[in-house]
Amino acid sequence: VRTRMLVRIEQEPNMTLQMVTTECQRLLNLKHDTAMVQQKGKPSGSDSINALRSIKSSKQNCTSMKKPANPPSPCWFCGAWHFAKFCPFKNHKCRKCQRIGHKEGHCSLNKRKTKHRSEKSKQRLNSRIKTTFTTFKVGFKNRRKFVNLL
Repeated sequence: VRTRMLVRIEQEPNMTLQMVTTECQRLLNLKHDTAMVQQKGKPSGSDSINALRSIKSSKQNCTSMKKPANPPSPCWFCGAWHFAKFCPFKNHKCRKCQRIGHKEGHCSLNKRKTKHRSEKSKQRLNSRIKTTFTTFKVGFKNRRKFVNLL
């Protein structure tokens, strides 16, 4: 109970004393109720099977309620933020290159040309830049502080 309360206080820094006491009482009641349920004895076989079924169905409901994650990069067929397998332009015929599989402006030929240009400009920049690396040895002994403990 103590650790749960500490975590709760860290999550909500604006908690009042009244909120802390009600939360603590709720956790104590929950602990007491679970102890009472466990003392009644083991459930019969049919009850335990129903309990397992309800647990499995609740897990399935949680997974079905999750919305799909965003893709790490935009779709290469159209440039929108969705997975390529869901792209409506997957079977679209481009008017520029007459190929099927992307929308206008996302031709693979154009991408190759721009990529090639950027690599050339990087090579030109790298040839102009000269770098110098220097290292210094730092004496840590001068920075250390020693304290006598009692």
